[in-house]
Amino acid sequence: MGQIHVVDYIGWTYREITHLTLSLPGTKNLQGAERVVDGQKFILIDIPGNNDSDGEDVPLFIKMSEWLYGAHKTGEHLNGIIYGELISEPRVNKADHELDELLKAIVGKTQFNRVAIVTSMWNRQVFQYAAQHESARMDGGNAVWRDLLDEGATTFRCHHTEDSALRVLRHFLPSSKFPPQPVQLQQELLRSGGSLNETSAGRLFALSVAVRVSDLEKQIEIVGAKLKITGSGARHENLARQDIENCGESTLLLCFVILAH
Repeated sequence: MGQIHVVDYIGWTYREITHLTLSLPGTKNLQGAERVVDGQKFILIDIPGNNDSDGEDVPLFIKMSEWLYGAHKTGEHLNGIIYGELISEPRVNKADHELDELLKAIVGKTQFNRVAIVTSMWNRQVFQYAAQHESARMDGGNAVWRDLLDEGATTFRCHHTEDSALRVLRHFLPSSKFPPQPVQLQQELLRSGGSLNETSAGRLFALSVAVRVSDLEKQIEIVGAKLKITGSGARHENLARQDIENCGESTLLLCFVILAH
């Protein structure tokens, strides 16, 4: 799967936006984009998602945290957060619950109303099934979005069109609707002097990584046992590799929204 960028994910092309490289003193660069909508300039700070096989989720999380910490110290705060999710995923699994808890730890309950949950792939799915997948995340025993929605988060269906992308950004207009405020992770980083281990999101992320490493080690043992039983030919090695890849987790897709003055 590789990196998934929210800016591309909601349907814009390179001709429709101005791509930026955003940096602050002492931080690594993050990719972003500019787009003017109804006379308001938006700056979108892209936190790409990764599947586990890329091995980049840890450095990306650290890079995101460093940027948020640096932005907070310089008074740069967010007007909103876009949270992307593929509606093609039929089941709500353990990884989805973990990502939901991580998102809530990053944002903080008082800021849930600034979250736009954007589901993609509607243009590639049978509507009936996509609607069922969406409903499963909103209601019932596996309603991973319920806490966010109860506190004012809003959902959007993305059809990879200009109109659906603009609908997401217009949600944050006018600028007085969502004045810039620090998210919970920024506040906790400032209190801890930048120590990610002392933040709610940092602790959750570290626990999630530890569990995934443990699960992968167990899966490798199972696959290794299969190879011993069936032989180590190329076909069986490919099957073993597929077994491990099929254990991949969901990915956190975020885009921070800043309305330029």
